[in-house]
Amino acid sequence: MRAELHESVGADLGEGPQLFPDGSMRWVDLVRGEVYRKSEGPSALERSYPYEISKVLPWEGGELMLTRQGIEAVDLSHQTVFTLPLTSSNEQERCSDGTVLPDGSLALGIVDRELRPGRGQLVSVGTDCQVRVIARECTIPNGIACLASGDSVVWTDSATHLLTLLEWSESTGLHAPRPFVKIPESLGTPDGLVADSSGGVWVAMWGGGVVLHVSDEGDIDETIELGTPFPTAVAFDAHDNLLITSGAIVFREQSLPVPAGAGDLWIVAAPDHGTRGLPPVTSLLSHSRATSLNSLTTIPSGRGTNYSEQREEDS
Repeated sequence: MRAELHESVGADLGEGPQLFPDGSMRWVDLVRGEVYRKSEGPSALERSYPYEISKVLPWEGGELMLTRQGIEAVDLSHQTVFTLPLTSSNEQERCSDGTVLPDGSLALGIVDRELRPGRGQLVSVGTDCQVRVIARECTIPNGIACLASGDSVVWTDSATHLLTLLEWSESTGLHAPRPFVKIPESLGTPDGLVADSSGGVWVAMWGGGVVLHVSDEGDIDETIELGTPFPTAVAFDAHDNLLITSGAIVFREQSLPVPAGAGDLWIVAAPDHGTRGLPPVTSLLSHSRATSLNSLTTIPSGRGTNYSEQREEDS
């Protein structure tokens, strides 16, 4: 199966495609801090930031931006309603990928901006804006999605090439991690991912030029080939087509010519891939306990799983 070039956008690092309840999508150029809105026509620049934006999620009052500092909630007129700091003031961290859980809370990664090993974390953010560390000593906390069952979340620390399942309930939160599938390094590095209605997952493979489908049994059973080596993330649109973002930054950082398709949007039509997406969930984060943008604090250390220890136990 092959993806088709859908839209030439020339992003440095296209990321975070996300379906919204109104049928529109958001995606970002992460390093440029640009947020794009896409409906039936071409993508339109919605907002620019002077720092990285990793993803935009649906929120009951508008949108939640995952930024270098943390979470910024904006209303329908793009005015900031509240901010929730999640990173340290030395600017060595930023938000990574994130998802809305069934109760309207969030799960997201905090990553070292230089991708230094063991400095990342996976955290959950309750609807009351209380933060809990789920996993510490990660390297690249990345793609994350709630599975169709509603009681499990799939997540990857990209450097491990492992997709991990965590159990979830409203009363207990995220817990009990267990391996789902180890992806061979020859296929690339797992990046952004999206769950489908049958319990499977589509995973963009950075450096591999493919998007893989993992069945509910943990088997790699489908491969989508792209005409670019650096797919970053994948999401269903309102018509169950798969929209795939990609990056060109590797070529630009090495002063190499940017080949056609790098940093562009790719698509696979719904009849071709044969799966269906899940309805988007709207976040219910409340600003009542959020703090101001000018008082950034480090997230609490918490008692998260040490994934260095977990990997040793699994090996």
